[in-house]
Amino acid sequence: YYLITNGGYFSDEYEFLPYAEAVLENKQFFEQMRSEELLEEKLDGVVFARCPDGDRILLCNDGKVIRMSHEEPDCVDEWPSLAQFVADSVNE
Repeated sequence: YYLITNGGYFSDEYEFLPYAEAVLENKQFFEQMRSEELLEEKLDGVVFARCPDGDRILLCNDGKVIRMSHEEPDCVDEWPSLAQFVADSVNE
């Protein structure tokens, strides 16, 4: 997706972060998780999108996409693949 665009909106709910913002968002997210010891298991993935309410969207190393709540370290939505996430977001 970064070959086509450097950020944008999939829908009103999901902002695809420009690369530089995604790098910063990843750093902040994982520092927050580490410093507050919020996760029992380490997440393997990258933040590439965010929601207006502050939730973050991560692409996991196993290919699935998860939406992490901004209120607590919990997955509130999940897609089996990046392609499915994009399709569902655009069709929302």
